[in-house]
Amino acid sequence: ERRAKQDAAEDFETNITKFRELLLSGRKEYAKGRAYDAAELQSQALAFGSKKLFGFNDNSLIKAHALLELMLAKSAIQTDFATGEEWSKLRQEGKELLAEVLQIFENRVTNKTLAKFRKDECWIDASVGEYVSPVPHTERLGPIDYMQCVNFVA
Repeated sequence: ERRAKQDAAEDFETNITKFRELLLSGRKEYAKGRAYDAAELQSQALAFGSKKLFGFNDNSLIKAHALLELMLAKSAIQTDFATGEEWSKLRQEGKELLAEVLQIFENRVTNKTLAKFRKDECWIDASVGEYVSPVPHTERLGPIDYMQCVNFVA
């Protein structure tokens, strides 16, 4: 049983590191103006999180953050590169992503957990005394991401 717990902890650390790297790589591509590459990496992060991260598909702020990152990358493609049918498709995908993110946030608001982080979402790294999470920008989790979505709707 002790070995199983140790293996689970190692898998958790490996999985969050991989997820964080995918999100961060997507963000870097986005910053370089490579929105198509960014969207691909964000999509990979979402697929990976769905399969490998505990609680990811259970109104997770981690999933909301990853969906928001994907929405931003697709919005950049729509704004900077797309025309015609591709533009329309990306616009619809953006609306669907925003609706999915807002649904997560609405569920968290209803449950009074928007600013309460679960153990799989945010924790203190004792070795450095700082908050960490599976996302590269822990400070954006929860209320900050929520307000960004509300601004998109407005």
